[in-house]
This record gives sequence, structure tokens and C-alpha cells, in this order.
Amino acid sequence: MSPGLPLYLLVEPEPALGLDLASALDKARCFVAGPFPSSKEALRWLGSFTPDAAFIDLPVADEAGLELLRQLQIRGVPFVGSGAHAALDTLIQLQHGTWLPQPYLLGDMVTAVLALLY
Repeated sequence: MSPGLPLYLLVEPEPALGLDLASALDKARCFVAGPFPSSKEALRWLGSFTPDAAFIDLPVADEAGLELLRQLQIRGVPFVGSGAHAALDTLIQLQHGTWLPQPYLLGDMVTAVLALLY
């Protein structure tokens, strides 16, 4: 991990988009853990680390995704959530996250994630 840089957890099931998001955050001087392709893999990582903030794309509200949101909330980790299903908007708000509706521009995602800590 790079000293002094915030650590962001990135969960994005689409590999190409995940790499684009990670690159954009890296350019914004962030240290990125991921992109993890699933909430289940991100939960395993979360067993050993705690990020400063997170961006999570939840394609469906599955049990691993809900547990990931719970663990972030328990640890006080702010996050931006996104997903293709409108019902996820309510879920994110209930978990005290910030919702970024899809489709979104890469710059909007970076701005939303950076706003979590700055």
C-alpha cells in the first residue's frame, strides 16, 4: 500500500470497466484494492483489511452483497453504490451509502468516490 494515499475498495463485476475505474482512481492519487469481480471475493479481502472508502457495483442484491454492505457499515466505511436495478437505490440509502445511478460517466464515479473522504 502507498503511504499517505487513501485505500479504496473497488467491486465491479465487469472486468474491463473495473480496470477502467481502477485506473481512473489511480490517476486521482488513490490506492485501489481490486477490482474485485464479486462481493464474495471482496468480503474475503475485507477479512484482513479495512478500506478508507469503497465503490461497489451490485448487479443483484444477493446475500454476499448485503453482507458486504453490512460489514462496511459496521466498520464505518463510506461507500458509493451502483447497480442496474432501481430497488438497489433504496437498499444503498438504508445502508447509509451514496447511490450513483447507471449509466454513469467515469468522471462522475471518481467525483462521487473522492467526495467520500474530501
